[in-house]
Amino acid sequence: MQPPDAGETRKVAIGLEPGGLMAVGPQLAPDGMSIQVDARRGAVRIALVCADQAERAAQAFLDGRAGEVPSLATAEVRSMGQLRVPAQRCPVVVLARSLDARAPITFDWQRPPRETARSTGGPLIHCAAAGRAASR
Repeated sequence: MQPPDAGETRKVAIGLEPGGLMAVGPQLAPDGMSIQVDARRGAVRIALVCADQAERAAQAFLDGRAGEVPSLATAEVRSMGQLRVPAQRCPVVVLARSLDARAPITFDWQRPPRETARSTGGPLIHCAAAGRAASR
């Protein structure tokens, strides 16, 4: 088990056992989705997938079948990487799979806070544009 903030902040890294699979989400992505990944120790395969595909991947993992599912974007990250997908109608899940068969890996990922806020209807408070505020 990971702490509640794992994966959403650089302050809390995610630990994943050899051969492990982790799913985080779903998150809305009506304007697209991007994440920054930092593999601190080891290598990780990160994929952005539709929620229904993530459910299939998780069930296959639990059943001992290590199969791939169609992804919107995927990358093998050994230090730092980024994934981006255009606007999606499906809720998007971040899937992470350990690529190290001998030792646990440690990594983190973040989605820009503005992007997350925009995906759920926008921020709670709208501030005046910088240009308008400076002209007063």
